[in-house]
Amino acid sequence: MGLAVIMSYASPYLLSQGFTNEQIGILIAAAGLSISFLQPMTAAWADDPQKPSPWHISLTFGIGICLCAVGLLLRPGLWFVGGAYLCAITLLQTIQPLINSIGMSRQIDFGLARGIGSVCFALMSYALGKGMGLFGSDTVPAAMLFCFLLFTLAILRYPIRHPEAAQGVEGERSSPAEFVRKYPRFCVALLGCVFTYISHVLLSNFTFQIVQSKGGAGMEMGTVIAIAALAELPTMFLFGQMRRWAGCDTWLRVSGLFFFLRVLGTLLCPSVGVLYAVQVFQMLGWALMAVNSVYYADSVIAPEDAVKGQAYSNLAYTVASVVGNVAGGALLDRAGAGAMLLFGTLCAGIGMVVIAFSAEPGRSTD
Repeated sequence: MGLAVIMSYASPYLLSQGFTNEQIGILIAAAGLSISFLQPMTAAWADDPQKPSPWHISLTFGIGICLCAVGLLLRPGLWFVGGAYLCAITLLQTIQPLINSIGMSRQIDFGLARGIGSVCFALMSYALGKGMGLFGSDTVPAAMLFCFLLFTLAILRYPIRHPEAAQGVEGERSSPAEFVRKYPRFCVALLGCVFTYISHVLLSNFTFQIVQSKGGAGMEMGTVIAIAALAELPTMFLFGQMRRWAGCDTWLRVSGLFFFLRVLGTLLCPSVGVLYAVQVFQMLGWALMAVNSVYYADSVIAPEDAVKGQAYSNLAYTVASVVGNVAGGALLDRAGAGAMLLFGTLCAGIGMVVIAFSAEPGRSTD
């Protein structure tokens, strides 16, 4: 729900506060750079038994987002709004791997939890679309405060448990250049993922402007996001079975194709009604990439480099977020939504081709 509020509704909220599309893109890109520094730091703290646990860090960041929401409701000025929103995005994105760590320490059913998260994302997106139409832009910080008050209460009720240090021999420390030499095809596939992710960033962070270009508004935006989130559910719940039908490299290629079809469909669709239908491509696009990419990295990277492989996979999205937000905002202000979507289509096409030729079969991860 927090992702729906803070990320999906960043554009309509910040536009209502006087920001330009280019400024919004730069702000979200700056948050991406902040995350790239903060995430490794918090991960190191969380893995050290002498430092704060994921539970303590998550609670602190949840309270921090609540304070950002209160500040946004007070709206003391444009610079403060920008700073508070940047802080909220940074804390939100940094919390996610910590929550995963907390959940895995209790051996929860992660697929089920991820699916429930998509349901909640869809419901919150739809409710926010309705709320903004009825009550205006203050619905966003109010919903942000609501979500993270619930979040902090949930964390407080969850037992504190510091993850134990990983057992086994740790791989040798290697530089990025050494990693590239060792896993050249994996790194080329990651480059393809960067291009693919750029199209996803454009569709996700500038949904409001895209819906406006098709004749819709905030209410229709909420419906678009909700449909896309619900389309993810079959893939997330059934991926365990899907892995028996084909290897991770095949599913990586399929997801690249559907990323391309979704952004191309968005570019060509003439109305909001057709845009609703285009969201079905999310089922084998982002939903498939989100679950398959973890298994793919695990299957082609040696066990001693497993953490580095996942880290570089995450870095691919961070790079795409910075490029996509800066380029998307600039294109929107200078040439409109059509030019931005054309750029996204070209990026997705490049990514699809690179992934198709670089994805490699890996060992079984069952």
